[in-house]
This record gives sequence, C-alpha cells and structure tokens, in this order.
Amino acid sequence: MSVPKRPRQNTRPWTCPACRSSWNLLVEEPEIPEDAARCPKCGKPPSGFAPGQVVRVRETNSSRTRLGVVDEAVQAAVPVPGDDHLVSDEGPYTGEFMVWHLSHGYGSDAPLEPAVEEEIFRNLPREAGRRLGLAAHHLMTGLSAAPELIQALTAAEEQDFFGP
Repeated sequence: MSVPKRPRQNTRPWTCPACRSSWNLLVEEPEIPEDAARCPKCGKPPSGFAPGQVVRVRETNSSRTRLGVVDEAVQAAVPVPGDDHLVSDEGPYTGEFMVWHLSHGYGSDAPLEPAVEEEIFRNLPREAGRRLGLAAHHLMTGLSAAPELIQALTAAEEQDFFGP
C-alpha cells in the first residue's frame, strides 16, 4: 500500500482556469492574476513584447520610467518532484516579462541618470538578439515587470536610438 505524499509546507496549489491542470507554486510566488494566467500545458506565454525590444518600464508606485530590454515571459517557480531542495521556473506564466535594466554597479539596483541611460542604450547593438545577449549576460540586472508597467518606444524614439 502506497502512502500519498503530502504537498510541501511551503507550496500552495494553483489551478489553470483553462485546462484545470494543477500546479504546486512556492508560497513566495505572487498571486497570478486570472486574466493573465497562462499554463504551459494549454496556453502560450504573453506576447505583447518581443525579446530584445527596448522599452520604457514605469517603476511600481512611481511615475519614473527606466529603459530596459525585454527578455521572456516569466514563469512561476515550482518544486521539482521528488527533490525537496530543487526548484524549477517551469510553472505557469505569471503574465509578467523579464526586463533587463542598467544599474550603477554590481549589487546595486539604483538607476542611472536618464541622460546617461539613454546614451548607453543608443550604443547597444541594432539587432534585437545581440542586444538581448549583451544585456542579459554582461551589462544589466533582470527584474520582472507586469505588462501594464511596460511601454514600447515610439517610432521616433526607436529611430533616435537605433537609426532608420
């Protein structure tokens, strides 16, 4: 006779509103808004922004914006079955995007002055893939942002940053 395993104390259940698949999310994961919820089994991640796209991101509880490079849709962290210590980020899509931002220095998330930030972004590669690789692996710190905080650059800004 097998005894069913109890869910870990540090998880909570989440059920996909579309396909009814159940996931055990870590308690630290924020609530997933039902209208933005996406399950990797039945749905596609949010697609409002393309990887490598330069955007403006409004800081939470502020009107200040920062420039950033969009990476990918964020997925919730879930425990790896059979291992009490490993966690995987292959759970449901949270409706947020990973965005890479400049910072003053290692370990600091204080933004640079807007004029300095704009000058650095003007010198990033024109190709989105190269821009994303450089941002993600060398220059920037990644933070998740909800779509309502992300704004695409205008056509004039795109041209100003990366030329015609």
